[in-house]
Amino acid sequence: MKKYLIFLYSILYTGKNRNFLRFFLSGFLVICVFSIGRSLNNVILDRLIDNIDQEFLLTVYTQFHSILGFILVSIASMSCIIYSFNIFFKDSELYFLFSLPIKTSEVFFNRFMKIFLYSSSVYILFSAGILSTLHRLFNIKANIITLLLSYLSVPLIYTSISILIVFLFTMILGSINSRRFLISFSVFMITVITVAVRYMRPERLFQMNNIELDTYMEKLSMPFLKFSPGDIPSRVMLLISNGRSLDAITFTACCLLLSFILLTICSFLYKRLHGELSGENQPTSSMKRLNIKKQDTTKTLLKKKEITLFLRDNFNMQQLWLFIGLIAVFFFNAYYLKNMGGKNFYDTITFFFNLGVILLISASFIARFFFGFFVKTIKEKDFLKSLPINIEILFKARQELFFTACCVFSVFALLLLLLVYRPELYIILISIIDIFLFISLYINMALYISLRFLDEQLDIFSIPVLFYILFNLFLTAFVTLIQAFGMIGTRHIQNTTRLGRIGSVIALVILIVFFISGIFKRLSRRKIRSL
Repeated sequence: MKKYLIFLYSILYTGKNRNFLRFFLSGFLVICVFSIGRSLNNVILDRLIDNIDQEFLLTVYTQFHSILGFILVSIASMSCIIYSFNIFFKDSELYFLFSLPIKTSEVFFNRFMKIFLYSSSVYILFSAGILSTLHRLFNIKANIITLLLSYLSVPLIYTSISILIVFLFTMILGSINSRRFLISFSVFMITVITVAVRYMRPERLFQMNNIELDTYMEKLSMPFLKFSPGDIPSRVMLLISNGRSLDAITFTACCLLLSFILLTICSFLYKRLHGELSGENQPTSSMKRLNIKKQDTTKTLLKKKEITLFLRDNFNMQQLWLFIGLIAVFFFNAYYLKNMGGKNFYDTITFFFNLGVILLISASFIARFFFGFFVKTIKEKDFLKSLPINIEILFKARQELFFTACCVFSVFALLLLLLVYRPELYIILISIIDIFLFISLYINMALYISLRFLDEQLDIFSIPVLFYILFNLFLTAFVTLIQAFGMIGTRHIQNTTRLGRIGSVIALVILIVFFISGIFKRLSRRKIRSL
């Protein structure tokens, strides 16, 4: 018991000096977050009461509450995962903790409580403000404990899942650059949250009437909302309002049980990581098996070590989260925007938007590997000059490799788009022209920019994320051009049957893109010859 009290004190301990200003500001922030949650929920209830009938009021509010819970849980999970890397695997404290004569479970409990308090404090305070205004919807006095436990189960679940993700990545990769992971994972979560809010459009709740209610509620029935931990209090509210208090208690108990199961799994994984990082010996049974089949077991261990080292050296977390984030954008556009307007014209717009996203993924792939290739090339410039071949052949081979890889990926993604939208033949032809045309442009641009920084006294990867994001933002302008190209050709085909006019529009855009691509290609050749 004394050890747990020491751990609890270490969580609340802020320093040797008494800083009353810090204590005052912390209390002020607590009051502000609680007040914001309470005020926002009052505003939502006032608007809904004015626009929605009483029989639909609770249903609409719980849907909006699920959206708000999804946003809060996503932000809290992002901070929880990032903070977990610094808490559980901080080099200055890790081996010191493992050398102490205390149990691993106690260390895990201490770390878990820190993460839970720091990452969930905003969610808990915001939810407390919401809970204080729910008496306007239904009588919560008889079920206040059930509601409180349902709100408490949410941070327990997403904190356990976040820590579980951290442990799994650490076990697979061995170690991860926390700074790069922080930036890349933040970009991914912000992308997901932005996309979700964009397509749910919660502001429509304040403008709709009972006639538009069915259409909007159908739009809100998204699968990911049902699997989000933030949806738990909304389901409990619906059960309580329908007089099913026993079902609400059972559902809340199952959620709490799930959180404790996840917590137990995290504790088990932490013990395993503790054994690997602290260099503990294997159990006696494992040692006996190792002595019996020493040679085969050694080969197996070496293979596992080689796989771990390969993943650690070649697995790029930043590229993974960027890829997953863009795929999320692609999925939401392809699935939820399809047939939204009831017109083929709107489907065509979203089709070419997704095509632009596909090519943006290809452009990110090109940029990443081109920049990495040329950072190594600057150290081997003298060696390249001494080769008995033309240097342009090496760069041309690299261009062809990237062009083939990006075309294969883009055509595969285009096939997925065709399965979703099933467009007409002329749209497919325009899309294929888009792919081959703009990938060539991206490659020539990436080649020139890489060579442009080759002779500068600048390490590109000293500011990798900034440079990477700026390059992708620059390419986003060309995504708009892709959409314009596709829509011009489509609209022209719908308005006329003369192939000459269709060909003139397509030929004009092709000439413009080829002209820009040719400029970058000529500038790149000059840079190559100057090496």
